[in-house]
Amino acid sequence: MRLSLKSVCLLIFDKHRDSTQKFIYISKMLKLIFEGFEIGGSVHDVSKNEWRQLSQLELDYENITQIIDEYDCWSTNFFELSRPLIDASLTIKVIDNENSNLWSGNCDSLCDIYEHADNFPELEKIENWDEPDQPGDAIAYEEHPFILYYEELNKGVVGICNVESETFDPKHLSIVEGCLETDDTEWMYINKIYYRGKPLKFEPIEHDLKHISSKFKLLCEQ
Repeated sequence: MRLSLKSVCLLIFDKHRDSTQKFIYISKMLKLIFEGFEIGGSVHDVSKNEWRQLSQLELDYENITQIIDEYDCWSTNFFELSRPLIDASLTIKVIDNENSNLWSGNCDSLCDIYEHADNFPELEKIENWDEPDQPGDAIAYEEHPFILYYEELNKGVVGICNVESETFDPKHLSIVEGCLETDDTEWMYINKIYYRGKPLKFEPIEHDLKHISSKFKLLCEQ
């Protein structure tokens, strides 16, 4: 059962001992909302023969699935990612359960990850707390000599995290940046996020984003 997300104090009387009172504290849940662009990308390993066949075709879903059975750009044999893109357009806001805006800003307003650890030492107990958990890059190399890269940009509310807290202070919020490297650019994105020494997770986005662009690209080891 969900109760109001406002901080409340419930007074419960023990039925057997009227003189005994129990207090249950229910904390407030805030929402951390990221608005801007989302970088989505995936890499699928292909064989040398598949690469040659695809290189002779226009790269679209119809042609790709003629060569690679049941190809799905969001369920590949290497990696997929979809995260808020770190650029000048990214804004962050915090709202309470009544949709009141408690704070808004950008990544420059946040706390450095190492200063965060100084203030909340429990952060350092998390394995690889300051390192991005990156699945891979859109670069062909010895272990992945022939790859099919898919990339898309979307716009809107690109990330939501729940924060269990009474108040919000951006100096208690930190991120770890990730980087999706391609053959012609580097996409910086939010890889990890912490508040008061605890990791936050991105909730599933249940709304449509505005599609900006998408492309397929074949790459091979040079």
